[in-house]
Amino acid sequence: MENKNHKSPDTGMEKARRRNFGSHFTPVDIFEDYIYPNISDRLFDYAWTDNFCGEGNLILPMLEHVDEDHRIQFFKDHLFLSDVNEDAVVKSREKASGYGIPPDIVEKNISVNDGMQAFPKLKTKYPIFHITNPPYLYLGYIAKTADVRQYLRYFTGSASGLQDLYQIALLRDFEKGLNKMVYIIPSNFLFGNSVSNEIRKLLFSRYRLEKATVIEKKVFRFTGTNVVICFFTKTSGNDQKFTIPVTTVARSVTHSNITLESRNNYRAGLFFDDLISSLPKNDLKFDLYLSESDLLDCPGTFKTTVIDVSCFSNRKYAVREYMINKDTMSMIRRNVLFLRTLDSGSREGRCGLYNIREEFNADAIVVSGKRYRTHPIQIVFDSLTAEEQEYLRIYFNKTLEYLRSRSNSEFLTTYKYSSSNYTRKYLGLNQAKSIIRTYPIFPEKERNSAFHEAIALADNFEMEKFFRDRSLQNMKFA
Repeated sequence: MENKNHKSPDTGMEKARRRNFGSHFTPVDIFEDYIYPNISDRLFDYAWTDNFCGEGNLILPMLEHVDEDHRIQFFKDHLFLSDVNEDAVVKSREKASGYGIPPDIVEKNISVNDGMQAFPKLKTKYPIFHITNPPYLYLGYIAKTADVRQYLRYFTGSASGLQDLYQIALLRDFEKGLNKMVYIIPSNFLFGNSVSNEIRKLLFSRYRLEKATVIEKKVFRFTGTNVVICFFTKTSGNDQKFTIPVTTVARSVTHSNITLESRNNYRAGLFFDDLISSLPKNDLKFDLYLSESDLLDCPGTFKTTVIDVSCFSNRKYAVREYMINKDTMSMIRRNVLFLRTLDSGSREGRCGLYNIREEFNADAIVVSGKRYRTHPIQIVFDSLTAEEQEYLRIYFNKTLEYLRSRSNSEFLTTYKYSSSNYTRKYLGLNQAKSIIRTYPIFPEKERNSAFHEAIALADNFEMEKFFRDRSLQNMKFA
């Protein structure tokens, strides 16, 4: 947990070290502003522990709110800290000593322990309340990065199927059966789809999320990860549906409610799921991504210019030329759209469907290396004409903006903090596919230019009416 007065140099080496360790120290003001007001009247009721304590900034600041005459006894009875990093433990001990706590008590209550392996053994007469900012490191990153591949050992046994180190930390508390926890974790816990489904289903089988604070601004020095502060309470049953108050802290502070239900794995964004599932579906056949091999395997006499999203340098994608056959050239000319899954930071660059030639002055977008969801992604339709794809583009983007406005973008995953005038979001591939599936396809003899013109001019009110009519099947489209 990082002291806000921390003075260590902001070097690339230090940034990489924290990235590989998955640990980001929490500023003291996170505790003071967002956690302490919720526990201030219960300081003497619990044994407060942080099993990933870092420098102790989520537990030790409690001592500021205890009279000096009672601090030693309060620390001895109520504060227990541990961390797998010995250097972090040393710093926590030094900080506790600064409050006048005797060395023998400090060493007993602040110890080295690997919280990912097991919950530490604590001797206390008080119920345990865990407040923590655990390491975050996605399983996919761990598997492909030699420096951290050792952490794969954590994803075994009961942790099989989990996707991030923070989820294993939650699992250990679940197994311990704690009654109360406060976690500072990536906001994908609430808003992520496949990455967080398993841990949400497991956790909410015994726990309820009482409230959450989503922080969409820079918190940690060495990462741009947006976080959510979650307040968990153990329950006697499994709630199939519950609504929680959410405070969002960005350029301003907003308050809203989010409903979580078991039917969509307790993921925020139920409005998106309900609307999309209510609409009739088309039978369009399409694929995401166009591989370089798709062009190399079809040599010919037609020259095409493409961008290769696997090669990025000087803020630009590489431009390449290929000689391809007639059929492949016809396919490229017919498919003019790409999917932007990630907000760029400007209003003109929000996630959605875009025209390849207009955005990149190229014929197509290829992938010569690994496929990444955050790259621009070529869409390859079997039979949809270029003209109809333009209508689809307008419909898709209007639908997406309507959904964002109606749900405060809660169905999207928050990306990283930025200096943009809005919080950047990520659109999942399955979500994008599901919106495309709702585009109404007209038979050739019943082309409805009035529909296309209406959608192009529609505001959110008119889009809502359109969706309501389609849901009720008042509008018949083949």
